[in-house]
Amino acid sequence: MIFAETPRTPQRALHLALQNEALQHFLAALLEEWTFVLTPDPAAAELVIAEAGTALPPLPGMVLWLSSLGSESANTLHLPTTIPALSAALEQVFHRPPRSHLRVPLELPARLLIRAESVSVSLLSISDAGARFELPRELAPGEKVTISLDIGDRHLLLSSTVIYSFPRTAPGGAPFFSTGVIFAQLPPESQQILGDFIVRRYLQRVRERIPSWAFAVALLQFDLSPSLRLDFDRP
Repeated sequence: MIFAETPRTPQRALHLALQNEALQHFLAALLEEWTFVLTPDPAAAELVIAEAGTALPPLPGMVLWLSSLGSESANTLHLPTTIPALSAALEQVFHRPPRSHLRVPLELPARLLIRAESVSVSLLSISDAGARFELPRELAPGEKVTISLDIGDRHLLLSSTVIYSFPRTAPGGAPFFSTGVIFAQLPPESQQILGDFIVRRYLQRVRERIPSWAFAVALLQFDLSPSLRLDFDRP
């Protein structure tokens, strides 16, 4: 045949080439939480993540090297690193322009203060820069809203601006508007609370999926805030 069918590379396909078994477990679980597809074939991957010094055959995709020596560069991530820094390195490969804020999908109860009303909503994703939720009515881009929510024992009031409000219809359901907002500049304390909350959610999900020894060993490769380190260093 002149035209043979070429197998398609899975979208956002990654291959892990790590000798550190604990880190292999950890990153596999985390990357799947980030909706990447892991492939056993490095030649089918858009990106290979490997420890510095690993011998690799010529590959069609890119390589992100993990190194405990030297400084970070375009294709090298220095260990220990942070969860947001790892996400940012992957964003450089898979998104143009890259997103600069780690977000987490979830269902988080909140109150939306809008047009002199208080409306109950469920946040469907959140970062330290913005959030997404659904409403039965449309909001205008540029409209100012305030999100009121509790994270642990902390209460946050997040002044926000609507950036989009798109109509959607759930199968067999009523129409709604998928709405995104960006937060006004947050005080450092609020930004830290949100950042820790997002990383904590991912670490909790990873811990549930891999052996406890692998989680404990791999976590040594990541810089965590004192609050997170206290949470996850506990037996």
